[in-house]
Amino acid sequence: LFGKGTFSQSKGCPRLAFLGLCEAGLIKGVNSSQRLKYSKNKKYAIEAVELLWQDPELASNKKALWKKVAGAKAHNSQMDVVLSLWFNDLIRSDSSQ
Repeated sequence: LFGKGTFSQSKGCPRLAFLGLCEAGLIKGVNSSQRLKYSKNKKYAIEAVELLWQDPELASNKKALWKKVAGAKAHNSQMDVVLSLWFNDLIRSDSSQ
């Protein structure tokens, strides 16, 4: 998705979304003791995972998921990160794990 040397690879929004999910313990096999400063991207990613737990059908509509998370704000690949992890079964199945 984010090929080597591409603009998307260096964008902060998807990187912070991924790191936020790591920090929150939502990615299987990742234990993070590092803490991020507040990040809207972290918040968006965590909220997206919580919405997917409630309604897995949202995974088939990235735009609808983003709209529920951030309203009319422009998308910056945060949902690409969340959905890539979701479809590859790398997101924990629920918040109790």
